[in-house]
Amino acid sequence: REYPPNIFLLENKWQLPEVDLDEREKQRVGKSSNK
Repeated sequence: REYPPNIFLLENKWQLPEVDLDEREKQRVGKSSNK
């Protein structure tokens, strides 16, 4: 598979700290209070 550099850059930005922070937030919120 070959992705254009544009898409790769976008995905990289998305998969960096943003996703990690989101995951942590979900875990923290889930442990604190069930929604």
